[in-house]
Amino acid sequence: TQSEIDAIFAATPKSFADDKIVVNADEYTQAYRDNLLQIWYATETKDAAVDAYVLDRARKTSFWFVRDLIAQCDIHPGEAFDAILRLIGQRVLGVNHHLTICHHSRIWCA
Repeated sequence: TQSEIDAIFAATPKSFADDKIVVNADEYTQAYRDNLLQIWYATETKDAAVDAYVLDRARKTSFWFVRDLIAQCDIHPGEAFDAILRLIGQRVLGVNHHLTICHHSRIWCA
């Protein structure tokens, strides 16, 4: 209802986002929603240096899958995966958001 929406907007701090919109989550596939949540969790541990390193490897090496790009990085695989998720969230790397993002996902430089 509108009163519930107003309460959510009122409870959300101004610093949380530049803008807020109401969306119907039923319009998104379960995989898409899971991907958004996974990307959001990855952004909670920001590491600009790791993101820059992984992006550099993405631009200078060849890869087809997430696992291929992780293999090109000389850092812990978990750190590389989180950086890839953050780069997908920033739309620097592309992926099919309607399929679950995992090590077997096809990715590309956007």
